[in-house]
Amino acid sequence: MLLVTESTDNHSDKVNSFKKFFQKFKENWLWVNIGGIIANSLFLWILYYYEINNLGFTIGFMLFYPLMIILVVLIRKVKNPQLIYKIVFIGCFGYIGGLIFWLIFSYTLINASWAPFSDIIMGKSRLWFHIISLFVFSVLAMYILYLIGKKKGWKYQPLV
Repeated sequence: MLLVTESTDNHSDKVNSFKKFFQKFKENWLWVNIGGIIANSLFLWILYYYEINNLGFTIGFMLFYPLMIILVVLIRKVKNPQLIYKIVFIGCFGYIGGLIFWLIFSYTLINASWAPFSDIIMGKSRLWFHIISLFVFSVLAMYILYLIGKKKGWKYQPLV
């Protein structure tokens, strides 16, 4: 009986400590993100020093991380969250769906050794075919998701 009470108290202490941690995190989110930016920058420059990544990648991701934080802060202040829902639903999921269809399409028609167009499309034309087909499949997937969202009336349910 004593063991059950101790484990329950231990569990409630853990829950309370997690609540305190996230409360402090909400209060000091700016300092946490500044620390993340500093750690990200140090990590990227260390990888550049050991020649694991190149200079363009290092500078690009050093700028990318703070821009994503600013974007998240601006999205949290949007008056109409349904607009953000539409952008994420159509843009992100449409691109992911188009990418999946494009991978299947490009492998079965071009990349595999038994594919019908593997010997016909070569060099730069193969690269352009991949880029154009990725764009076409992404646009098609986004249009399909737009039609699904329009049919369902864009029902938005906030996560928080």
